[in-house]
Amino acid sequence: MKKNVFVILIIFMFCNMSIHAGKWEIVQLPDVSNDWTIESISFPSSDKGWAVGSSRFGKRADLTLEGVILKYHKGKWENITPPVVSSNWFLSAVCFVSNDEGWAAGGDIENNKGVILHYKNGNWTQDKVPTTYAYLDEKGWSVDDLSFLNDSEGWAVGGTLQRKGKGGVILHYKNGIWSPEGDKELLKGHVLSCVDAVSAGDVWVGGQNEGKKFNSRDVMVGSTSFSRPWGSFELHSDKSVFVKVKQPVFLKNVIRNKYYFFGPDNGWCVGIFPTTPPNAKEMNYEGRLLQWNGSKWKNIKLDYNSKWWYLEAIDFSSEKNGWIVGYDVKKKKGVLAEYKKGKISFISKKNLPEVSEDWGLFDVANTGENQFWAAGTDYKGSKGVILHYTE
Repeated sequence: MKKNVFVILIIFMFCNMSIHAGKWEIVQLPDVSNDWTIESISFPSSDKGWAVGSSRFGKRADLTLEGVILKYHKGKWENITPPVVSSNWFLSAVCFVSNDEGWAAGGDIENNKGVILHYKNGNWTQDKVPTTYAYLDEKGWSVDDLSFLNDSEGWAVGGTLQRKGKGGVILHYKNGIWSPEGDKELLKGHVLSCVDAVSAGDVWVGGQNEGKKFNSRDVMVGSTSFSRPWGSFELHSDKSVFVKVKQPVFLKNVIRNKYYFFGPDNGWCVGIFPTTPPNAKEMNYEGRLLQWNGSKWKNIKLDYNSKWWYLEAIDFSSEKNGWIVGYDVKKKKGVLAEYKKGKISFISKKNLPEVSEDWGLFDVANTGENQFWAAGTDYKGSKGVILHYTE
C-alpha cells in the first residue's frame, strides 16, 4: 500500500513539472561592430535564415545607426553588407517567402522615412516607398513589421519615427509596388507594431492608441521616460477596408506586439499590459497572451511573476506546439515560454541559457517540427544574440 502511494505521488509530481524535451542553446555569431542588436529573424527553410537589426555609433547626443543583416547558411551565421541607405538608418523587421526572396524593413532617420529592402536573385536592393500622409512625412516614419502571403502580395506597418506627434502607417505590396492604405484620420494618433495577413481579404494590424512607442531600441539606449500608453489599437480588414476592432473592457489596454494566425477562426497575439498609474515613479508592465476564436479575443492566464516584463513574439510548428519570447526588464533576462497541447510553461531563470547579466529576446521563428530560433540583444555585451532550440 505504501509503495502504491509513493508511486502515485511521484506520478503527480512528474505531471506538474515544467518539462521541455529539447534545449535552447546559444549560437556563435560573427563580429558585427562594438555595439549592435538583432530585432527580427526569419527562416524560409531549415537550412537558410536571416536576421536583422542595427549597429550604434557615437555617443547618445551624436548617436547614429546602421542596418545589420545576418545570413544563416551551411550551418553558420555570416554578416552581410547591406545596401547603402543613408548615414543614419536601422532595420527592425525581416520576412522571407522562400529561400530566394524576402524583405527587410526599418527606418531612414536621416531622410525621415521608412526603409524597405528587397532580396532577390542573391542581392539586396532598396524598394521605393510611397509618400504616406503629410502629417507623417514631415515628422518621419518607420516600418516595424512585415507580413507576406507570397512573393507578389504583402503588408508593412509602422508609425512615427520622431517624437513630434503620433501616427500609424499601413503599406500594401502588390505586384512590385508599395501603396499606402487606411484612412488617415483613423491612423492619426496611433502607433502600429504588428501585422499578419491570413489572406488577401483578412488582415490584422495592431499597436497602441496614443502613448510613446515602446520598443527594444528605447531599451537599448537606456530610455526611462516611457509615457503610459492609453489603450489598445487594432484594425482588421475584411475584404474591404481597415476598420477599428472594438475591445472588451478587460483587454482595452493590451498593446499588440505580434500576431500569429492559423486561419480566420484561430489566432494568437502577444503584447504588453501597462499596470503603472500615470506619473508613477516605478514602471510596471506585464506580458499578455491572447487567443482569437473567430469572434473575440480571450485572455490566456500566465503563471509568470515580475514587475516589468513583456512578450514580443510567438511562432508555432503546429497548432499544438509553439514558443513565445520576450524580455524581463526587472530581472534583466530573456523570457521563453513553451506552448504544448494547450498549456503554457515558462523556462525558469536557472534553466535559461547563460547569455549575460542583461539580455532580452524580440523574435522567434520555426524551421520545422519542434525546431526554433530566437533572436534578441545581449545588452551587457552590446551585441546581438541568437538561440537555437532542438529536440
